[in-house]
Amino acid sequence: MTARTARSAALAALLLASPAAFADPPGPKVCVAVAGDPDEAVRASADALTDALSRREGLRGVADADARAALRGEAVVAASDVADLAAARRALRGEDRDAAALDGVAARLGCGLVVELMARPAGTLVRVYDPVQHTWPASRELAAIDAATLDAVVVPALAARSASAADAGAPATDGGAQPAAGAASPAANRTAAVDRRAAPAARSPQRSAWSTAWPWVAVGGVALAVVGAYFLAQDGATTSTTRVTVVHPGVP
Repeated sequence: MTARTARSAALAALLLASPAAFADPPGPKVCVAVAGDPDEAVRASADALTDALSRREGLRGVADADARAALRGEAVVAASDVADLAAARRALRGEDRDAAALDGVAARLGCGLVVELMARPAGTLVRVYDPVQHTWPASRELAAIDAATLDAVVVPALAARSASAADAGAPATDGGAQPAAGAASPAANRTAAVDRRAAPAARSPQRSAWSTAWPWVAVGGVALAVVGAYFLAQDGATTSTTRVTVVHPGVP
């Protein structure tokens, strides 16, 4: 490969490179599971919350359709790949001891938070479990489940974890976090605070325009620098030839 070809290849790679490497890390994955009797009302609530998660910037839901169906109480074949998720869901009782089953769900799907929904006479009980710190940072009974539920229970739970991590493993000060049954020691919680499932909760779900634009600016600047260097190298390059004249004796 010649020097010119190498420079051209490097330029093309920079121009085609995606700015994803400069972008913010992905937001935390929030998994939604139905506890108790999975009737159509609570399943509809789970669908509404899952849809709101898919539309909320800075948060992620469960991408696999079979996994979502297992967590919302749909019938699952015993030999299927999500049978373990269905079994964990059936074990949920809307109590703190559900932490053991939800730890398995979180490890299986990479959940940063798990939202547990359960039917109540006056509405739906919404409980948020943090599998990183092994706490229940939020629990509320709501008449309806919609996009506002994220701001009511999910975002405060993320804020509670951020505050707890800032305090180097100290219990959250929002007054709502309750240690799960069989929770690990504070030292173990400090270790769990850096679990790979937890995305930085301090980052606002609504990113600024500059946060979105600066990766493109960075890539453009590097590309312009490479183009400039390429043309400067071309201007400074010189070529020379040597002419050889052969004279045969006796030939005029």
